[in-house]
Amino acid sequence: MSVKTYKYTDKTQLTEHFNVQEFKCKCGKAHDIKIDDKLCPTLEKLMIKVGAKVGNISSGYRCPKHDKAVGGNGTGSHVQGYACDITFKDTNGKTIPSKEIALRLEDLGHKKGIGYRCGGNANYTHIDTKNRKWYGDEKYSNTKECCKSFYEYFNIPKPDTKKFVQITANSGVWCRKGIGFNYKKYKLIPHLTICELLKKNVGKSNGYKWDKVIYNGEVVYLPNNWNKLV
Repeated sequence: MSVKTYKYTDKTQLTEHFNVQEFKCKCGKAHDIKIDDKLCPTLEKLMIKVGAKVGNISSGYRCPKHDKAVGGNGTGSHVQGYACDITFKDTNGKTIPSKEIALRLEDLGHKKGIGYRCGGNANYTHIDTKNRKWYGDEKYSNTKECCKSFYEYFNIPKPDTKKFVQITANSGVWCRKGIGFNYKKYKLIPHLTICELLKKNVGKSNGYKWDKVIYNGEVVYLPNNWNKLV
């Protein structure tokens, strides 16, 4: 995955909802367009998450001159091909607020660029895939980070993201202190017991894939053939 350069006239459909032409610089000159491979797939995942029907890009790639003309430094994420400023509309044609977009991006684990209230507008969001985490409120600054989490910034509780598995084997499953049957049996986890899942498919051994779970307050491992996500 990398930044690709497209000709000004290129009309490649990058993903279901986004075409190269939507990212061309607003300066109006016929120069190439840079777009990171990861940007459009990120936008598509976000559209599903928020229930958007349409995503309208107000600013995608920028040439250095245009970037400076709109307040940038001529070398930022837009110039490098990593960014876009965008609004989304739901199936009823209603604009989805930037606050909702920022939260749902965070829910998706997007630890790169999110600019809430892009340009000071509550309906626009800056989204980029540059290799660094930056959460900003662009009403106040498009360079300074506003927070580590938008849940904290908006002072609302973060939803519980824990995952759980349930033991399906009628006779229960013996867990281990490590991955593989070379570790001694530790405890028998009874049928239908629900355990907090720390990581699925954490390793493979003895022909089984193993899950890392918490059982009775302890971190243990068990073959995932006999459990299911609940």
